[in-house]
Amino acid sequence: MNKDALIEEVKQLMEDEKYEEAYSIVLKLAEEGDLDAQETLGDMYFDGQGVDQDLSKAMEWLEKAALGGNPDAQWKLGTFYEFGRVSDPDYEKAMEWYTKSAEADNPTGQEKVADMYFHGRGVDKDDEKAMEWLEKAAAQENPDAQFKLGTFYQYGRVVEKDIKKAIEWYTKAAENGNTDAMTRLGKLYSNEEGMEQDLDESFKWYSKAAEADDPGGQYHLGMLYKDGLGVPKDLDKARELFRKAVDNGHKAAAEELKNL
Repeated sequence: MNKDALIEEVKQLMEDEKYEEAYSIVLKLAEEGDLDAQETLGDMYFDGQGVDQDLSKAMEWLEKAALGGNPDAQWKLGTFYEFGRVSDPDYEKAMEWYTKSAEADNPTGQEKVADMYFHGRGVDKDDEKAMEWLEKAAAQENPDAQFKLGTFYQYGRVVEKDIKKAIEWYTKAAENGNTDAMTRLGKLYSNEEGMEQDLDESFKWYSKAAEADDPGGQYHLGMLYKDGLGVPKDLDKARELFRKAVDNGHKAAAEELKNL
């Protein structure tokens, strides 16, 4: 069986959650030097799919793929250094790998580089460079970058404050599945930042976030039902949403639940 056929077989096995069978094929390809297989094998060790979880082995295989020029493996390897998954955090090393990925035009790598510049990790803090890299990643439909770019416009970082532009980027991020952006839109449409109130839009975005199991969305949607804003007042529905938010670690929802 040729490589392409094996890769298709692995995809099907992964979809069917037959991880052990997938692992044996991926291991063979990885040992033969296939970069994508090496990256996938790193993922499998990281997630414990088809094999016991082993972060050291995950890092080892990601490093092989990263050194071979695989941009996804490069940013994933960067996370090992940033978050100290195997040894102490090393922000400079993380930045090195994120940059390699970003320069290969990988949108996640670009978003990671932007984050490092924004927080000043492994590099001097530089909001202008952060925004430059966010724009590159956002143009490639990276939802996290789109959301973060929206915050630059909402709070006037580097550029003048522009709520309309912020909403434009939040909407793109939300449509690409970013739940933080969904919740942010819900807040803005509910009259945050002096915007004209649009409770229908607020309800829509809070609902989407809640459906995606986002605790902020669940909490804020619960508040709409609690106060009867844009929807008929429904304390049972509010309690249900607050409970879900609490299960997801939302502290303010826990306080609301006590008072209902």
